[in-house]
Formats: sequence, structure tokens, C-alpha cells
Amino acid sequence: MKWSQKLSCPIKTGIERLFSEESVTYLNEIILLTKAQIVVTSNWRLQLTIDELNEIFSERGVIGRVASKTTTNFVRKNSPLILGVRGLEIREWLDTHYCTDYVVIDDQINDIVDYIPKAKIVKVNPQLGLSSDNVDKAVNVLL
Repeated sequence: MKWSQKLSCPIKTGIERLFSEESVTYLNEIILLTKAQIVVTSNWRLQLTIDELNEIFSERGVIGRVASKTTTNFVRKNSPLILGVRGLEIREWLDTHYCTDYVVIDDQINDIVDYIPKAKIVKVNPQLGLSSDNVDKAVNVLL
């Protein structure tokens, strides 16, 4: 598959390969209720264009569009990989786009919490994906 080659790792086929059906349903609920847009901060932003990200999201049933992705302006020193401090990258994106109404939804928040108010972060269980509690918190932050 072209996505497996692009990401340099094997990916399962079907909707399970990157998103669970339940997580897509929950994400769609957030988007429908709040009109939220998606800004990608994961490693996918390094290898994939916004069009490619939108194709992946659409193939999995996500109704929203990827509007943007963060930069890699804050790469960690002495890192052999392009691993940035995502909290700084998110903060830069928010400041550059004059965005004050947002929520950060992620399963790995260690490099985010020092730069984004905790009230704006929804921590997702990496084993389960989005949950109804995550939806409630995200919607409350955005509305």
C-alpha cells in the first residue's frame, strides 16, 4: 500500500489500520457539534501533505477536513529524528493563526502540557482511542 511505503512501516488494511470506527464516530460528533477544524501535530505531518492527510481521514469516515498542520520549528537538540516539542509547535500555530477557541486532543501530552493550558487538553487513552468522556470535555472546551 502506498501509505505503508510513505510512512515506512506496515499498516493494517481497512478502517482499523489507523482509526477505530468508534473513535471516528466520536471525532465526527465533536466536529458536528462545534464545527471544529483539524490541525495535525503528529508525526504524520512530517511525511504527508494536507491533501494526503485529508484523503486518509476521508477514507476512514471523518467528516471534517484537515485544515493545517504544525511546523517543525522546535526540533529537539541532539535528536537523530525530527522530533519537535509539540507544545511549542502548537503554541506557535495558535499564535500565528490568532486562534483562541481550540482544544488539543492527544494520547501523548508530555511535550504539550508545559505550553498549553491543561483546561484545553483532552488526554485520550492510547489503547482505546476517543471516548464519550473525551467528547464531552472537548465540546465543553469549544462551546
